[in-house]
Amino acid sequence: MISCLTKLCLLRSICSQIGNSGSKKLPEETTRDVIISSEEKWLRLFGHFKENHLATSNLIKIVEYAFCLPGTSAPVERVFSLTNNAWTDDRGLMKESTVKGLKTCKINTGLACEDFYNKIKNKKDFLKKS
Repeated sequence: MISCLTKLCLLRSICSQIGNSGSKKLPEETTRDVIISSEEKWLRLFGHFKENHLATSNLIKIVEYAFCLPGTSAPVERVFSLTNNAWTDDRGLMKESTVKGLKTCKINTGLACEDFYNKIKNKKDFLKKS
């Protein structure tokens, strides 16, 4: 079994070979106008590994982990902002479940609370489920 460091060194050498060898480049990579996403680059690289029967299971796990990490903390900040807007000093006695319900309605429906209420007030089966 090849260690992760050895695989990383192998990956670096293959990337430089692909970058330096004109025969291994795809035609659209030679133009500066085309932007190739990082996902596409990794797919091409793993395609090369598969064609040459190189084991990459650990490297694939590392890349999968890297791609599942969020690029920003904006979604988390959005939730905190919604919580602060709902849980003001005037509404400080609300239960956590009430605040959670308000956030769920706001995030999932995109409607104001009053509009959401008007939409569901006559739907008895929906109200029983929640």
